[in-house]
Amino acid sequence: MDNQLQHQSDYQLSLPGILPTVHNLNDASARHAIEGDAVLYIGTSPNVLPHGSRGVVKYTHLHRASVDMGQSGIWRIPYHLLSLLAEAA
Repeated sequence: MDNQLQHQSDYQLSLPGILPTVHNLNDASARHAIEGDAVLYIGTSPNVLPHGSRGVVKYTHLHRASVDMGQSGIWRIPYHLLSLLAEAA
């Protein structure tokens, strides 16, 4: 007899007002991010940058990167709030 309560599912409910989670984040750090890399902002701070904003690394620093976020300007963002975008195959 199968236990139906422990059924594994790949689906996640999405509710209004709750940001979707980002899975399979690539490691952004001073070792992995280089100038010119495309990055994704994964922070959720209100009144800052929108979650999921994309930008390009301009300069790398020890604990943060200077990222050109387009019309939002250049931001110094800690690496733990960035994810490297996967390169197109």
